[in-house]
Amino acid sequence: MVRSVTTREPEWTEEDVAWHTAYLREQNSRCPGPCGLPLDETTDMANGRPVHTYKVPAPARCQACDVLIQAQDAADKDKVKRPGALLRHIERTCDC
Repeated sequence: MVRSVTTREPEWTEEDVAWHTAYLREQNSRCPGPCGLPLDETTDMANGRPVHTYKVPAPARCQACDVLIQAQDAADKDKVKRPGALLRHIERTCDC
């Protein structure tokens, strides 16, 4: 045998590549700042004025994260050895 040709199906189809390209374009069109909103919307102007207005509503508190942080703070206060090695989980105590 002088020559051998192995054919395989491509790992990505043309449709996969098109979807991925569209995703990358969409991600690249977003504000690199903390809002992450589409730049074509957040920078849109008409007659020298912004087309859209925005506001930041009051934050909501995640009660589960709150008790987890409290437990970590208590461990720090009690000078627990290597608190980073503690495996914590959260249990819901009430369906109120």
